[in-house]
Amino acid sequence: MTWGWLSYLAAFFSIGLGLYKLFVYYNSTAESLRKNAYVSGDAYNYIINGTHATVFCVIGLVFAVIGAGCFIVNAINNKK
Repeated sequence: MTWGWLSYLAAFFSIGLGLYKLFVYYNSTAESLRKNAYVSGDAYNYIINGTHATVFCVIGLVFAVIGAGCFIVNAINNKK
């Protein structure tokens, strides 16, 4: 049951990180002010951040499915 909660926590963290990558972007000439900016072109940065956000959300979905699986297996084992 602990693995289920840990998986849900990892899913929450991963999806939160994905949403951060998706919605927080600022490209400044000052390098210290940049947020999620990797190259000088805005379009390239949006593509990179969109890809990162997709990956983090998919990883979060996988963790959520693993957590649900842990709870289902635990419920089946407790019925026996």
